[in-house]
Amino acid sequence: MSNQSGFLDNREVKSFVRLAVASGLVSGEAMQEFLAEFLQENPGEASGSLDTLIEFLIRKEILTSWQADKLRHGKYKGFFIDNYVVLDHSQVHDAYSTFLARDTITGRQVTLAIWPPTTRPARDGSPAYRVLHDGEDA
Repeated sequence: MSNQSGFLDNREVKSFVRLAVASGLVSGEAMQEFLAEFLQENPGEASGSLDTLIEFLIRKEILTSWQADKLRHGKYKGFFIDNYVVLDHSQVHDAYSTFLARDTITGRQVTLAIWPPTTRPARDGSPAYRVLHDGEDA
């Protein structure tokens, strides 16, 4: 475990791991398991390479590239809308943006249209959205 603690001494890595857990995309326990696996596969990474860790988490399908990029830039909120986890940003339209998402109940991928809160606020303050395409149609 000394390699793991040395790896986590890297401030950038520590911040990324903390944000990934805070986002809800991965639990703290699961992240610890992934870190142990990462260090076992990459013993030379004890000094802390965030890029290599991110590549590992994407390869293991723990995070998407888009999610990892958001976390790397300090953004850890907005990955979940109701029972959907946002996987990637697709397009920006005049009044809304589209995102690829996965239904956390069925596991199906969908395209969500999400309006900014200032344009079309939902009653509870959450983003207004609509499912545009089911994964089989998209």
